[in-house]
Amino acid sequence: VTSAHDAGAVTVVVTNPDGQSVSIPGAFTNVAPTERLYYLAEGSLLWQFETTISISNANATDAPVKVTFMKEDGTTVSLDTSVPANAHLTVRPAELAGMPGTSFATVVNSTTGLELAVARTMTWDGGHGGHSASASSALAGKWYLAEGAQGYFDTYVVVGNPGSTAGIVTITFLVEGGSPIVRQYNISPTQRLTVFAGDIVGL
Repeated sequence: VTSAHDAGAVTVVVTNPDGQSVSIPGAFTNVAPTERLYYLAEGSLLWQFETTISISNANATDAPVKVTFMKEDGTTVSLDTSVPANAHLTVRPAELAGMPGTSFATVVNSTTGLELAVARTMTWDGGHGGHSASASSALAGKWYLAEGAQGYFDTYVVVGNPGSTAGIVTITFLVEGGSPIVRQYNISPTQRLTVFAGDIVGL
């Protein structure tokens, strides 16, 4: 176990209890830290919604981050900032040019690989209602959502595509007391896709 080193090749020295030693130049390579990504599919500044992104850094060093908001038209807005050591940062998308009046997914990139805690909070009706969710640290090709209701409630399914390749999203609604309803949607790179259950016949 070593302390932190700059990236690059280093010499390994092995020393016996009797003091004899041997060294092997360039035998070990320190690699640069890799980025660590956090994903949030939902966020909106439409209607009465307000959205904030909360980032906590429990590390002993500052954490540079890049926060990217992916809008429904496939365009993005990014913010480069830093979370101080042992501190918390609140990002308010409404304060960024191009964000008011949009819905979006969010990617938080800890560019030096430091582990962070990331969450999203949405409030509405002047703060009388609210909801929060923790970010996912991994992408997946299949997701399961146990709850949905359309009628008295409105249900939306939101999907974020942070990749550089377009794809097709297949959504299967398992209807209580009825047959499954399947719909497919195209999703562009860096797009947030919103599917309103009220627009689908049978739901």
